[in-house]
This record gives sequence, C-alpha cells and structure tokens, in this order.
Amino acid sequence: MKVERQRRERKYEELMIEEVKRRGSVAAL
Repeated sequence: MKVERQRRERKYEELMIEEVKRRGSVAAL
C-alpha cells in the first residue's frame, strides 16, 4: 500500500515537472 502511494506521488511529480518545463519553454519563446 505504502509503495503504491509513493509510486503514484512520484508519477504526479513527474507530470508536474513536465508541465513546468513545457510552460517554461513557452515563456522563453
């Protein structure tokens, strides 16, 4: 249970980072 939750949180964090990168690149343009 605990491991599953950590995996889910990590996946969510990765999505957030991807979104920030995308916005950052757009802002750079």
